[in-house]
Amino acid sequence: MNNRIKEAVLLSLRADALEAFDRIAQLLGTTPSAEPDVATQVKEALRKLLQAEGAMITLNQHFPDPVRRPTQPVAPSPIENPEDIKVITPEMSPTLREALAAEAARKKREGEES
Repeated sequence: MNNRIKEAVLLSLRADALEAFDRIAQLLGTTPSAEPDVATQVKEALRKLLQAEGAMITLNQHFPDPVRRPTQPVAPSPIENPEDIKVITPEMSPTLREALAAEAARKKREGEES
């Protein structure tokens, strides 16, 4: 089965299930006098919910996603010259300066609380 078609069907079924669930929540949230024959309407909505959820399960059982082969992790390229590694300093990075200042303030607060 085409994965795009399967996804479309699953999304449609999920929408049906959510609509039924919403209807059940609305009916159970109302007083019995506000809606005539609430129990029958709740049972009807439950059937719709059950059908949609059952259809999703059945579709996934009979048409599972294709087995995906695990991807090989990409090995980092070896560093040819270790001297080319740049070290970021607080003078170079405002973000690093802020992070270090926040860490120092946190440590100071923790020291004051102890």
